[in-house]
Amino acid sequence: MDERPTNRNQLLSEAMRKEAAAEAEALPKAGEGKGGPRGKPGFLEAWLGKAIILAILAITVAFLVIVPMMPNRSASDDGQSMAETLVPAGDDGLALELGGAVYYRNVGDRGILYERPPGSGTGSMVDQRSRPYNIVSDGAHVYYRNAWDKGAIYRYALEGGGIERLNGDDSYALLMVGDHIYYSNYSDGYALYRIGKDGSGRERLNDDLTAYIASDGAHIYYVSCGDGYSICRVGLDGSGREVMFEGEAAELCLWSGHIYFRNGSDGGRLYRLSLTDRGSVGLTGFAVGYVRTDGQRLYVTNGDDGYSIYSLAMDGTDARKLNDDNSWCLTLAGGYLYYINYSVFNTLYRVGTDGTGREHFN
Repeated sequence: MDERPTNRNQLLSEAMRKEAAAEAEALPKAGEGKGGPRGKPGFLEAWLGKAIILAILAITVAFLVIVPMMPNRSASDDGQSMAETLVPAGDDGLALELGGAVYYRNVGDRGILYERPPGSGTGSMVDQRSRPYNIVSDGAHVYYRNAWDKGAIYRYALEGGGIERLNGDDSYALLMVGDHIYYSNYSDGYALYRIGKDGSGRERLNDDLTAYIASDGAHIYYVSCGDGYSICRVGLDGSGREVMFEGEAAELCLWSGHIYFRNGSDGGRLYRLSLTDRGSVGLTGFAVGYVRTDGQRLYVTNGDDGYSIYSLAMDGTDARKLNDDNSWCLTLAGGYLYYINYSVFNTLYRVGTDGTGREHFN
C-alpha cells in the first residue's frame, strides 16, 4: 500500500518528523562533548538550531492550515451593533445564480470561487486565487471582492472565462448600479467610491466612513459610521448628501420605497423607513442580524433564537422559522438562502425560502 503523504497536513507532519530525526542524528553521541570527533556542534547549539527550524515549521502550519479555516468576519456577521464594531459590512454576497448556474464562495475549499452548473450536484473551481465576497453580476461578468488580493475588485467573464483585476483598493460592500460598481474603500478610510465595470473612471464620492450600501437606481443609501450610524443618501455622483434617519442603523435592505434595517438604537430590532416621509416603525419584537428580501417576504436571522433564519411578511408579521442553524453572511440567490453555518464549524449551507431543501453546499 502506498503510504506516501497525500495532503498538506501530512506533508508538513512528514517534514517535521524528518526534522526530528535529523535533530537526533545531530545530537552528540555518548562520550562526545562540545565539538565532537566529527566536528558536530555541541548539545546546546544543536538543540537551538533545530528549535528554530521547528518554530518556523509551526508558524508555517498555522498560516497554511489554521488561518484559512478561520472565519473571515466583519460587522455584518458578528451579531453586534455597528457601534460595537466600527467595521463596515462586507462578508455577505456568498452566492449568485445566473441561468441556473450558481457561482459561490466554497467555504469547504479555502473560500475559493466555484461554479455549479445547472442540474449538477457538485461545483468546480473557477480560480484558485480568488476568495470572493459581495458577488454581483451584469449578466456578462461575475464581479467580486477578492480577499486573496487584499480586497481588490475582480471580474470573471461568463464567455471565455477570462479574469481581470479592476482596481487595487480594499473594496467592501460592492453594489452594481447601471454601468458602475459602488463600494466602501477601506484603503481610503471607508469613503464611498465608484468605478466603471471595466475598471475605468474610479471616483471618490464622499468623505464618510461608509457601510451597508443600497440603491433605488436614482440614489445611493448607506450608513455613515462617523455620523452616529445614521442612514444617508447621495445622488449617483455623490452630490446632494441628506440624512434620512438618525440612529444606529445597519443591514440596509431597500424595496419599494422603504428601507428595512436593523436599529441598534432599539435593541437591534427590525425597522422600516419610508423614503417619502422618512417615518420609521419597528416591525419585530426580537433582535435581528441580517436582513434580506425578495419583495414577497423578508428574511432575517433572529438574534434572540441563536441566529436561525426566519421568514416574515413585509410588515413584520407571520414569522416562520426556516432552520435551526447559527446562520451568518446571509445571501439570497435564486430562491435559496445561502449562509455560513457556525453550528457545523464554518461551512456553507443553503435552504429554500420556504424552509425546504436544506443542504450542505459544496
